[in-house]
Amino acid sequence: MAYDSKKLLYLKTRFSSEAKGIFGVFFIMFDPGRNSYEKFDLLASHFREFLNSLPGESQWTGLNWQTLEEAIVKARFNSQFTDNITRDLSRTMEKTLNTAEIEMILPLVLKQDIENLDKTFHEIFRKSIGDIPITFTFAFEETTLKDVKEQEEKRKKDYQTEQQELKEQLEDFEAKKHELPENSALVDCFFVLSPVKGVIISDLKAGHQIFVKIDIANNKGQYFANLVNASSEGEMLPIPSVVEKVGKGPTGEYFVITKIQDGIYGRITETEPVKIRLFDPEKDKDLLRKPVDMPDTKEILSDIDVKESMDKSSKLSLVVIGIIILAVIVILLLNYVV
Repeated sequence: MAYDSKKLLYLKTRFSSEAKGIFGVFFIMFDPGRNSYEKFDLLASHFREFLNSLPGESQWTGLNWQTLEEAIVKARFNSQFTDNITRDLSRTMEKTLNTAEIEMILPLVLKQDIENLDKTFHEIFRKSIGDIPITFTFAFEETTLKDVKEQEEKRKKDYQTEQQELKEQLEDFEAKKHELPENSALVDCFFVLSPVKGVIISDLKAGHQIFVKIDIANNKGQYFANLVNASSEGEMLPIPSVVEKVGKGPTGEYFVITKIQDGIYGRITETEPVKIRLFDPEKDKDLLRKPVDMPDTKEILSDIDVKESMDKSSKLSLVVIGIIILAVIVILLLNYVV
C-alpha cells in the first residue's frame, strides 16, 4: 500500500514546428524515489488538427493525465498520426529515459524549470528531426501509482462494457435486417447509383422508389434474379423496388430493405454516403416488370440451401483430391532424387 501511495510526477508536453510541419504531444510519468519513469507515450502528426483536438495552451495546465492518455489512444486508434516521426521520436525519448540522462531531466521537472526543460528537449528532438525551431508547452501534475492503477482498471472495465453494449447493438441491428413477412425471401442487392440526381442514402426513407440490382454471386441470387428477369447472360439488370425500411448500425453503416414484389425483398448494406437512383414512374415505365407468381418459398429456399451445401462439399472434395495428388507427386519426386 505504501508503494501505491507514492507520489508520481506527470509531465505533459505539447510540441510543434511550423517550419517542419510537425505537431504532437508526449507525456512522461516519473517516479522521483527511483530516479526512473513509470509510463511514457508520444504521438506526432503532420496536421495541426491533431493539436486542435486537444485543449488550447490556456487550458493545457489544467488537462489531467487521464484525459491526455485517452486522447492519445483515440488518435492512435483512428490513425491520426505520422508513423515514422512518432516512431523515431519515441525511440530517441525512450533511449534517453533509460540512461543516466533521466537524472538530469527529473530535477528540472521537480523544480518545474521550463526554460531548461525547453533546452533539454530541444537537444533530444534534434537527434531525430534535426536542428529546427520547435515550440514546447509544458504542464505538470502530481498523482500516485494507486490512482494510475485505478484509472487503468476503470478504463478496462469501461472498454469491456462498451464492447458488450456494441455487441448487443450489433445483434439487434442484424436481427432487424432480417425482419420480413412470413414466407418471404430476402436476397442481397446493390444500389443503382446516380451521383448527380440521386437521393443521398441518409435522406432515403420508406416509400421511396429506387433501382436495385440483385446480387447473382450465389445460387439464391441467381434463382430470384432469373425469376423476376433481373439478369441477362450473367449480367445484373436494374429493377425498380420500394424502400420498406432504412436503418443505421452502431458502427455507422446503413441497411436498407426494399420490396421487389410480394414475397421477394432486397437487402443492401452500405458504408459510404452514396447517392441512389430513384425510379421515375413516367420516365422509367419501360423498365417496369410484371410481378411473377411466387412458388412455395420455403421449399425453394430449402432446395437452394441443399444445392449450396452440395457445391461447398464438391469444392472441398476437389481441394482434398488436389492436395492428395500434390502429395503423391512430391513423394515420387523425392524417391526419384534419392
